[in-house]
Amino acid sequence: MTRPVSARPVMSGDAGDILIVDDFVDTLALYEALLTDDGHHVRVAQSGVEALRRVEEREPEVVLLDVSMPGMDGMEVLKWLRARPNGGPSVIMLTAARREPSAIESGLREGADAYLAKPIDGRELVARARGALESFRLKRQLEAQRRDHIAMLVHDLRHPLASLVLIAELLDVGIVSEEERREAVETIRRLSTEMGRLVDDVLMASRLEAGVFSVAPESVTIGELVDVSLRTFELAASRRKIEFIVEANREAKVRVDPLKLRQAIDNLLANAFKFTPRGGKVRFSARDRKSVV
Repeated sequence: MTRPVSARPVMSGDAGDILIVDDFVDTLALYEALLTDDGHHVRVAQSGVEALRRVEEREPEVVLLDVSMPGMDGMEVLKWLRARPNGGPSVIMLTAARREPSAIESGLREGADAYLAKPIDGRELVARARGALESFRLKRQLEAQRRDHIAMLVHDLRHPLASLVLIAELLDVGIVSEEERREAVETIRRLSTEMGRLVDDVLMASRLEAGVFSVAPESVTIGELVDVSLRTFELAASRRKIEFIVEANREAKVRVDPLKLRQAIDNLLANAFKFTPRGGKVRFSARDRKSVV
């Protein structure tokens, strides 16, 4: 196996934590030099038992694991690693001679992510290690985005629920006019529809392998955005003598995702209403600043 003639090392922030497991000292030294030169943090182990001890000390991102080793061989190590909490190291690449196809096939069934056939070209080793790290980190990032998206959707459910409770209390303890009753019923319907849509979003996000926050922009007026939200709080505001003041050109058009922006506006108004004393004012303003509202 030859070392790369001119490989550009990875940036320090992209350096990977790699464990190399092989019973041949010369092979270990060569792999370690190649991957260290490429900017990675590299540890080595000459046996399966030592490899498991290294993993216990600090779990690596990538394990380069030789299949044929005396004592605890690579297949047994692989099974131990995949039995760890959360499946063990993120990426496990087997190294095996071309004459060991059955071992490679068995390893892939047991949870290995890829394999490299010996003798391994230095450039291929470096490229495969980089690719494995990039793939793992992208999956981790997308999974974090998915969790954040679901958490945001669940948080957005709290406002319509709180608003429904508030309207129910007002209808229960106060005498309302027929017009106020109709407005309350309409608000309940709108909030119920909104909650149904949010639940659908949560279910959809849970079915995605990775959650990517998406928007559906369209052209709407500021009035179309704000007036719907104000109607939600209209009955409760009138009971507490709270005045809503809108300082914006209601006819001005903006290109936004109206559903998501209304959720944000509703959350802001809910907090403003919650902490505004009786007889106070809640002010909403929108200004045009160099094509940005």
